[in-house]
Amino acid sequence: MKTIPAAKQTLQKDWTGLFIKYDTPILKPKNNTFYSEAIFNPTVVKEGEMIYMLFRGKKLSSGSGWSEIGLASSKNGIYFDVRLKPVISPKYEYEKYGCQDPRIVKFGKTYYLTYNGASGKYGERHSSCLATSKDLTHWKKYGLILTENRFKWDSDSKKASVIVPEKVNNKYIMYFLGQQRAWHCFIGIAYSDDLIHWHEEDNHPIILPRRGHFDSMGVEPGPTPIITKEGILLFYNGWDKNKTHKTGAVLLSKRNPRKILKRTKYPVLEPTENWEERGIKVTFSEGLARIGNKYYLYYGAADIFIGLAISKKEGLAANIT
Repeated sequence: MKTIPAAKQTLQKDWTGLFIKYDTPILKPKNNTFYSEAIFNPTVVKEGEMIYMLFRGKKLSSGSGWSEIGLASSKNGIYFDVRLKPVISPKYEYEKYGCQDPRIVKFGKTYYLTYNGASGKYGERHSSCLATSKDLTHWKKYGLILTENRFKWDSDSKKASVIVPEKVNNKYIMYFLGQQRAWHCFIGIAYSDDLIHWHEEDNHPIILPRRGHFDSMGVEPGPTPIITKEGILLFYNGWDKNKTHKTGAVLLSKRNPRKILKRTKYPVLEPTENWEERGIKVTFSEGLARIGNKYYLYYGAADIFIGLAISKKEGLAANIT
């Protein structure tokens, strides 16, 4: 393990060196598997002493865009055993070209998994989908969510949905990516009474790109948010005109989950290693778990590998200024 190199430590003062990044991927593609081309964009959930990871896997012979969702488990959050077969595969028209980029949350005894269903070749059309499970292996699919096109700002696509793990103002909350044209993306908010049926109430996004920053072209929700005494902490992924993906963080109000309280000026995670810049420069955070008194941040690197960064201390939300 090592801290982000000094040359990259241009982060906001309180965030500098907060995460320690592993030098090498913790999971790589493996020959003769459903993830022989890529294993990336993981989500995680902690059950007792075990960490369970669901990830996006691509097979070399599957063609561009095709993906399935796999399952792995770990006792320490670092070394994972991967199941031989995927647990979610394309079956319906809305996902016929791939099941991608899962995010997981648990309510009661039920796991709720949002993922992107690709309905067009080469991944040019995506929609938010939902599935539930009691055991992380057998999943019931509910199909597309957020299907209404009421507003102009997200009329082209709604995807990358992530559910807040607690009710807010007696409603379930979900943040999602919306776009009117490719790569120019925003984060919006949706609501539900039952975790299955979701709707938008706002005709505008709540988190926008920022000119001159690492997230100047687009923003996308990352891992399942965490609820802190300060508010709802959402890590997100942002990119610039070069499409270099970096991770930022935003703190939203628990009283009004639309309201931004704080937002990092600089990224908290960015590509610095050769294996994170292979072909495309991507550190795409999608999994977050508290293990002991630290947070483990799991991310996809270069759309090929899974990387891990570990926080050096608690109080993540308090460190956003």
